[in-house]
Amino acid sequence: MFSFRVEYESERDVHEGARRLERMGVTGEVGIRPTPGGTWLMEVIAERAVRQQALKQLGGRPVGEAAVAGGEEEEEGPVAAAD
Repeated sequence: MFSFRVEYESERDVHEGARRLERMGVTGEVGIRPTPGGTWLMEVIAERAVRQQALKQLGGRPVGEAAVAGGEEEEEGPVAAAD
């Protein structure tokens, strides 16, 4: 499992990020919620590691540190992860 968080400025942007994730074929669990600061947070627990290049295509701002639990990292390595 590979988890990461991405923060977005608007609800529209976070839903667009989720659509991009789906088009990339990333499988797992996705949660979307507003933050107290007025931004939106997408939290992902993916079944496989996601390349850094792919994460950049999601837009938004990665939140947290990289972490991979189980499985192998991709060549470019993962970025931003959940706690």
